[in-house]
Amino acid sequence: MAKSDPIRFVYDNSLKAILRQQLCYVAQWAGFMATGAFVSYLAGDDYWWDQEIPFPWSFPRFISPADNIQDDMYTGLYWVADPALIGPDWNEAGDPKTMTWDEAIQKCNALNYAGHDDWRLPNENELETLLDFGQYHPASNKEKFPNTKGDYYWSSSITNYGCDNEFVPSFKNGHTNWTDKKTDKRYVRPVRGKLVPWHGGKW
Repeated sequence: MAKSDPIRFVYDNSLKAILRQQLCYVAQWAGFMATGAFVSYLAGDDYWWDQEIPFPWSFPRFISPADNIQDDMYTGLYWVADPALIGPDWNEAGDPKTMTWDEAIQKCNALNYAGHDDWRLPNENELETLLDFGQYHPASNKEKFPNTKGDYYWSSSITNYGCDNEFVPSFKNGHTNWTDKKTDKRYVRPVRGKLVPWHGGKW
């Protein structure tokens, strides 16, 4: 059957969606994902339990469906790998541009990139899925997310103290803090998709 045959095309995409759905579901059921810790200091700590969830058949966690995009097979989220490559408004001397909280939300909402216009500022939980406690400065996958800064990144989440307090995960050491200064300049990483274990969407 020819590769361009429409029946084969539908089959291939359906199989991919089913595999993606099942793998994401297994990851969620098993405790979602590992933190990246690779040293155990005491029986019962993070790495002692070894919550790593390898994908079967050597499936990678991240795949790139388009230039400068990473598709997280654990979470179903699509990330901009290096925001500095989006364009002039996102670039400052080769580094990702820092923004205020209001600017971050507005620029993510207005972003039309890689054929999609539904980008947004990630919430705290979504952003924390990129933290890797086996790495430092940045505490993130350096290969898949080059140019990540070991600093705070804006999330769209506010704390229970009120709307003037926002969560800011740190990609220096994995620590999550909160700030009451929306006018501070922080780094930004746009995301699209939904954080659900049964996601099997299309790019």
